[in-house]
Amino acid sequence: MEDLLKNRQVTIGLLVFVVGAVWLALMGMGTVSGTGGGQYFAIAAAMVGAMLVFLGMSIEGGKVEGMDEVYDVAASLREMRDELAAMIESSGDDKKDDD
Repeated sequence: MEDLLKNRQVTIGLLVFVVGAVWLALMGMGTVSGTGGGQYFAIAAAMVGAMLVFLGMSIEGGKVEGMDEVYDVAASLREMRDELAAMIESSGDDKKDDD
């Protein structure tokens, strides 16, 4: 947990999430008025904060067999994006060959 809190991206994400969650709680209790789309902004802030936290995390397998690697969430998303781009590119090449 200490390593996680040393990551600046995770710390900022936690702060943004907490601000959004507190804002939503205050609107729910009626302390702050939720007019003019304020609810949507608070929800979006909480979601952005959560995504910053998740993208800054690394997931370790610990002592689970087959999970001895460290999984970086952002690196995994980049890898998936690159694979999808390659698949789309190859399907585009197939269409050109048909013409």
